[in-house]
Amino acid sequence: MDTQYEEGFESTTSTQQERDIEYIPRISEKRHYPNQNELNDLIRDLGLTKSGGELLTSRLKEWNLLADDCRTTIQRSRHAPYSAFFDVDQDLCFCQNVNGLFNALQLYHYPNEWRLFIDSSTRSLKGVLLHNGNIYPSLPLAYSLQMKEDYKNVKHLLSSIKYTEYKWDICGDFKMIGFLLGLQGGYTKHSCFLCLWDSRADREHYTRVNWPPREDFQRGRYNVSNPPLVDAKKHFASFPPH
Repeated sequence: MDTQYEEGFESTTSTQQERDIEYIPRISEKRHYPNQNELNDLIRDLGLTKSGGELLTSRLKEWNLLADDCRTTIQRSRHAPYSAFFDVDQDLCFCQNVNGLFNALQLYHYPNEWRLFIDSSTRSLKGVLLHNGNIYPSLPLAYSLQMKEDYKNVKHLLSSIKYTEYKWDICGDFKMIGFLLGLQGGYTKHSCFLCLWDSRADREHYTRVNWPPREDFQRGRYNVSNPPLVDAKKHFASFPPH
């Protein structure tokens, strides 16, 4: 190694060590003991369950690191301020007062800034509000452990949360889009919700690129079996991450 480089490196290192030695952190004379609101924010940021929040509060109180107003059992009823905005009907738990829920969360509700995501699995059917800029966390609006993903249940979900009053944009997979637009399921001739692609024209599948777009969703035409639940311009498909 070059001698000049070594000397420069040593001088830089020694100077940094001197700076580290001279630095003295300022310690506050008064200790801060988190109050109940600060503790609740910490439990929320950590994503702890009710039992996990109780355990954390109990340990911190045991070590005398909390304010006197902090309670261990308050986590058991932390859902109480928001439960009044939800109701249960036909195995579906849903929010019957969306604006009230936003006010309780101290948020302003602008429907054009949120989108409704509807999806299901083998065990549940759910509807969640997602913020378009991802600035705010998702808000669950409907959930069911018994309902399956079909046209009737999706219609009941939209009616329960009063979708016609807010008219959020809706996102979902292709199967959900089919339910929302009333398309017939299964292997049908015109299964695409964007155009009149002919699934039975095997000779044109790899040669024809442009297909006529769908202009309307009239029941009984082009495999539309039910009246559409939403406006065709208020939905878009979402794809799973790769």
